[in-house]
Amino acid sequence: MPTPSPVAAPTAFAPTADQPITAEGEPATPVHVRLILVRPPHLGDTVEAQLIVSAIQPAPGTTAGFVLPAGVSVAAGQGEQRLDLQPGQPITLSVVLRFDTVGTKEIIGRALTPQPNGDIWGDQAVIYVDVLAAGQTLDQNTPTPPPAVPAS
Repeated sequence: MPTPSPVAAPTAFAPTADQPITAEGEPATPVHVRLILVRPPHLGDTVEAQLIVSAIQPAPGTTAGFVLPAGVSVAAGQGEQRLDLQPGQPITLSVVLRFDTVGTKEIIGRALTPQPNGDIWGDQAVIYVDVLAAGQTLDQNTPTPPPAVPAS
């Protein structure tokens, strides 16, 4: 799948509560995506992710899936599928993701539909999430700036 730039501001989240994390694209085409991570991950976790793909007009041959960084893999489910979208009939792709390394991870959900004239309809949603080791907090990762030096 090509890697276009995100069209929407990504959702950033640190694992502070077991609540779903969601992001939506800002579609400029008839295709729209919504990305959901059911809860924040910790190192070694498996967490369900969902990509809800919809269209406001028929979009046959749409390729929808997840783009994952190093240290994140699909533990169960299909990370990419070909869909024939119909208006008002969203399709949900569900996978279980495994988080094997700590750090800030960029999870992308994307849908692209090639058009006969060579154009591509598409949308994507991005979630940035901090994956921490057990017992680790974000404060431990935040460097402390040096003390200010008074001007002479």
